[in-house]
Amino acid sequence: MTNRQGRGLGCPRPRRGNLDLLSSPGWPTIRGMSSEEFIVERLGDATGGQGVLRLKGPLTFESLSNFQNAIRREDAATVILDLTEVPYVDSAGLGSLVSTYVTGQKAGRRVILTGVNDRVLKLFEITRVEPLFLIFPTVWDAIEALTGAGRA
Repeated sequence: MTNRQGRGLGCPRPRRGNLDLLSSPGWPTIRGMSSEEFIVERLGDATGGQGVLRLKGPLTFESLSNFQNAIRREDAATVILDLTEVPYVDSAGLGSLVSTYVTGQKAGRRVILTGVNDRVLKLFEITRVEPLFLIFPTVWDAIEALTGAGRA
C-alpha cells in the first residue's frame, strides 16, 4: 500500500533541509542536501583595519545560519564580504545580504562586497538591491579604495 507521494506506508519520510554541521576552528562549515559546502573564513590583520570575510560556496537557505553567525561575530566598522567563490545566491541568501546591509547602516557600519560574479550581479540588478552595496572587483581593490579615501 502506498500513500499519495508514492512511498510505502511505514517508510520513513525523507527529511528536507537536513543539515550536517561540521565544525572547524571557530567557523562552522555547513553542508546541505546539495552536498555543496559553505565556508566562511575570516582573513587576518593585513587588511587595513577592515573585517574581511571570504565566503565559499552557494549562499542559500541551507547556509544562512553559518553566514549570519559569522556576521554577528564581526565587529569592525567596515565589513568586506568576498564573494569570489560564491557561485550563486538564492532568495534567502539575498535577503540575508540585504538584512546585513540594513543592520550595518543602523549601527553605523559599512558592508562592502567584492568578487561578485555575473550571475549574482544579475540577481542584484533584477531585484534592484545593487545600489545598496559598494562593490569592488577584489578585496585588495576595496581595501586600497578605503585606505585612500581615509587619507584624502
